[in-house]
Amino acid sequence: MTPLESLWDVLSREHERPVFRRIDEVHPLDLYAGVEVGEERVLMLVSQAEPPNPPEFEAIQVIKSFRGDGRWILAIRLRRLDLLTPFSRLCGDLIQSTSNSASSDGPAAVMRYLSRWKRLMQLSHSGLSDSEVRGLIGELLLLESPLMPRFGPLAAVKGWTGPGGAPQDFRLPGLAIEVKTCQYGSNKIAISSLDQLDGMGDRLFLVVTALSPSSEFDAKALTLSQLVRRIRASLSTEQEALEELDARLGQTGFVESDKTASIFYRPEHTVGFNVVPNFPKLTRAVVPQEVLEATYVLDLGACSRFQCDLGVIGHADI
Repeated sequence: MTPLESLWDVLSREHERPVFRRIDEVHPLDLYAGVEVGEERVLMLVSQAEPPNPPEFEAIQVIKSFRGDGRWILAIRLRRLDLLTPFSRLCGDLIQSTSNSASSDGPAAVMRYLSRWKRLMQLSHSGLSDSEVRGLIGELLLLESPLMPRFGPLAAVKGWTGPGGAPQDFRLPGLAIEVKTCQYGSNKIAISSLDQLDGMGDRLFLVVTALSPSSEFDAKALTLSQLVRRIRASLSTEQEALEELDARLGQTGFVESDKTASIFYRPEHTVGFNVVPNFPKLTRAVVPQEVLEATYVLDLGACSRFQCDLGVIGHADI
C-alpha cells in the first residue's frame, strides 16, 4: 500500500463526507487527499491561480471550480475503485514531480503532468517518435554518467523528473538540469516553455548531446533499448533504484519491443552550459505578464562563453 493509499484508508474511516487532509505541510503546493460522499478517492489542489482547462479521461475526472474565498480548486477524482493502485501511483508521481514548483505555477504544473500522462496513454503501437527516442537517449546517457556515479543510483534516478512533466529533466538537491539532443552539425535547439531554463533559485545546467543516425555495424552506436538494458544491468543489485527507473520509463511510454526503440544512433559529443543569470533565455520574470507561454530557438554557437565541463555539474564551488 502506498503512503497515499494509507492516507485515503485513514480518511475512509471518518464519519463525515467529504473529508480532506493536506498531503504534506512541507510541499510548496496546497495538495489534499480526500474521500467524497460516494467513497471516491480525490487528490485536490487549492490555489490562488486559475488552473488551465483540464483534459478528459475515462477512469478519472478532473474538475476545476472557484471557491467563495477567491481561491481555485483543481480536483482529480477516481471513478473506479478497482483502479486505486495505479491511480495512487499517478497521484504520488504528480506530488513528487511538483515538489519544486512555485505555488503560483502549481495549477499549470499539475496540468502539464496530467496532459503528459494522457498523451502517453494514447500512444499507438508505433511507439515513441524519433524525436522522443533521441530525447530519451540524451537523458539516459546523462543519468548513466555522470549522475549515477556522482549522486548514487537511487538519488540520481529519483532526480529524473522529466518523465513526470517537470520543467527540467533532472532535479537534484540545489541542482536542475535540462537535457537536449540535436543533429550532429547543428547549433540550434528548441526551448519549449518559459520554465525550462528557469532554475527557480537552484543552479541550472543545460546539457546538449549531438546524435547521428547510424547502424548496427557502428561499434559506437546504440539503440534506446540497448541503453535501457545497459542501465538496468548496472542496477541489478539496486532493487529500489531499478523499480524507480522502470516506473519513470513507463511514464515516458517506452516499450522495448517498439520499432523506434531499435533505431541506432551514434552519440558524437555532449556539451554543458552553465545557465547563469545572464545566459540568453526567456523566463516568466523577464517577459511581460501578458505573455503566458513561449517557445524559442537557441543558437548554441553564440553561447560558447557559458560552456562548461560536465565534470563540474553538481559541484557547489562553481
